[in-house]
Amino acid sequence: TDPTFWERVIFTDECKFNVFSNDGHTKVWRKKNTSLQRKNIVPTVKHGGGSVMVYGCMAASGVGHIRFIDGIMDKHMYIDILKDTYIPSLEKLDLPGEPIMLQDNDPKHTSVLVREWLLYNVKSKMEHPP
Repeated sequence: TDPTFWERVIFTDECKFNVFSNDGHTKVWRKKNTSLQRKNIVPTVKHGGGSVMVYGCMAASGVGHIRFIDGIMDKHMYIDILKDTYIPSLEKLDLPGEPIMLQDNDPKHTSVLVREWLLYNVKSKMEHPP
């Protein structure tokens, strides 16, 4: 096995960060008849308070560039992100040999258009388990 294998893997993903609270329901464990005590109340804001979506990548050598995502990411936006963020991150990360890209199986990552772009622009890609 190649001793530098994991040093060459670049983990990529996008993540949504909520400005206030979460997207789902919050559970509060409390004793009976204590629902209105301050310690058992979770404050909220109308319309959820907003969120920000971020794409980034990292390797053993450090963190690549990040990109804030406006709107809903589709396969076309994902290719733009790969061009503008992933590719420049390769130089910044200064990996010891051929980079190996690892991304999850999100439908926009596995679309025919993205797979074709990766075929011509990313030499080595690790398959993500289902």
